[in-house]
Amino acid sequence: MTYPPQPDPYGAQSGPYPGGWQQGYQYPQQGSDAFWRQVAGNQQPPPPPPPKNRTGLVVGLVIGAVVLLLGSAVAITLAVAASNRIEAGDCMALNDERGGRMASADCGSPDSDYEVVDVREGRDLAGCGDDYVNFADDSTYCIVLDVRVGDCLTPFQQDEGVLPLKLECSKAEDQVTRVVGGQDPESACDENEGYYVFSRKTVCFGDVRGV
Repeated sequence: MTYPPQPDPYGAQSGPYPGGWQQGYQYPQQGSDAFWRQVAGNQQPPPPPPPKNRTGLVVGLVIGAVVLLLGSAVAITLAVAASNRIEAGDCMALNDERGGRMASADCGSPDSDYEVVDVREGRDLAGCGDDYVNFADDSTYCIVLDVRVGDCLTPFQQDEGVLPLKLECSKAEDQVTRVVGGQDPESACDENEGYYVFSRKTVCFGDVRGV
């Protein structure tokens, strides 16, 4: 009695298993083209490369733009600073009664101490005549008090190297009583008042009142 052929437990009906052995099959010699074709056929295709991250590029572009903007801001600041020169007709605030460092100020404002009437190169003390002198940035500034009646000043000093400056009246002793153009101080100011005389301006002052 013969038995019918038993089915292949792996489901193969004919031929060898893919990549498997069959009777009489000669395995390709290692290193040959056939060998590499068989190896390649049994391998899974490599996964696709991950997408490139553009964050670094974006960050770089943003940082570059910020640097560019900062560079422009610095250039603008330098340009403004370079053009912030005080000229004749401008007013200024002095930081010290001995002169020197000064800053631009609005004429007639509480911050403004002096009006510049002339600017000369180098040190030219004689060129300012009866006006006060301030030396700064290798230039000579001829200056006159920028005051009006009611403004208060630092105390009068006999030392000609000490310049009067505006001061809050609550802290001052001297107050401007009159400002006239180029008049004799003895006729312009009262007998008991002091005065500052400039080439084109006379400033009379007395004791502080009404504070």
